[in-house]
Amino acid sequence: MKSVIFISTLLIVGMVIPAVSAQVDKTVCVIYFTYIGCPNCAFTDPVVLTEWTEKYDNLVVIEYMWSGGDYRDPNSQFFGKYAMEYKTQAAVPYLSIDKDNIRMGRLDVPAGEADIEAKKSNLCPLPEKSVSFEGLDLNKLQGKPKIWANGRILISLGENTWLFQWNGEKIGEEIMGNENINNKLLKDLLFTDGISQILNGKKFESAESQKAEFSGIAFPGYDFVPYKDFENAIKIEMGTSGCPTCPGPSEWSACIGGEKTRTNHRCSAETNYECEPYEETEQCSLQEHSDLNWIIILVIPIIIIIGVGALIYKKVKFKGR
Repeated sequence: MKSVIFISTLLIVGMVIPAVSAQVDKTVCVIYFTYIGCPNCAFTDPVVLTEWTEKYDNLVVIEYMWSGGDYRDPNSQFFGKYAMEYKTQAAVPYLSIDKDNIRMGRLDVPAGEADIEAKKSNLCPLPEKSVSFEGLDLNKLQGKPKIWANGRILISLGENTWLFQWNGEKIGEEIMGNENINNKLLKDLLFTDGISQILNGKKFESAESQKAEFSGIAFPGYDFVPYKDFENAIKIEMGTSGCPTCPGPSEWSACIGGEKTRTNHRCSAETNYECEPYEETEQCSLQEHSDLNWIIILVIPIIIIIGVGALIYKKVKFKGR
């Protein structure tokens, strides 16, 4: 009977764990290339960047835009490398859903909506490898991308600095603090219902909102959407790591078996810029003791001496009578 229960438990755990793992990141992440002055892009830019991201609340579009003919622009140069890596034409508009699903052109890009709608999740198709949006290090993205999601936008200003823009809820300067905004929180700003709650006590600056330009801005007088406006904007400097201030290490434990331990915290891209606790171990000698050990070593002999002395005193006093 016990064997049956054990096997049943293993089967249940085996079914549950993959299901939980698969639900970790439900984001559908795609990459979109365009340039100002591209007439076909003038049609597709507002569709991909605003209509889709407002329609599908789990969609993230990483956009790379540059001015037509500016081949020195880091976004233009990155597009050349990207198309070479994926072995495709370097033609815009260019929508990368995954390595086997690249859509180009005025008609083919909008047709990609059916693929996006059908997906429950999708890794961000980077040149080196595809990664989940949850595991994406924004500061390591090449070029100067814009990240569109949920009717909001993050604009790379370079040097690990981002402009976050959104409509609706306004925030006051009174919630500003000194705690760094890390990689995870920066991405959370795109989806959270409580922007002020995330930003409370965090380090950021008020900023003037920028028009997020579309290719259609190069064609005044035509029926193209030239840009997207946002009501609110803040500038966020993440520094080199974007890590918050982590708690300091705990006190070392007593020296047992030549080792002592304590709890410390680390933060890096590998921990998604969150403070992760870990156990430190260090060799120690038997001469090393905690304060409690020293108290025991010093106090107990004193107590014994006092006790023995009291007994001797009583015996001497008793004989004297």
